[in-house]
Amino acid sequence: MQIEGKKYICDRCKLESFAIKKETLVLDGGYTREPTFEIVEGWTRQNRGNEWCDLCPTCSEKLQGVIDKFWEKEVD
Repeated sequence: MQIEGKKYICDRCKLESFAIKKETLVLDGGYTREPTFEIVEGWTRQNRGNEWCDLCPTCSEKLQGVIDKFWEKEVD
């Protein structure tokens, strides 16, 4: 059996998750229809300069902690 969807792989720890394709489609303002997918809770997409990376919930929390610590030290 095949299920259509998207596979997410964390660019830091390589954890995998899968989002199943929904039957509803979204029009992009023209005649092109884009599929919609289930929302994978906690996953984030971060910009690293010129490229994007996907992070799992654990790695997203760690990154946010580092960012918060950085800004706390900048304020002091």
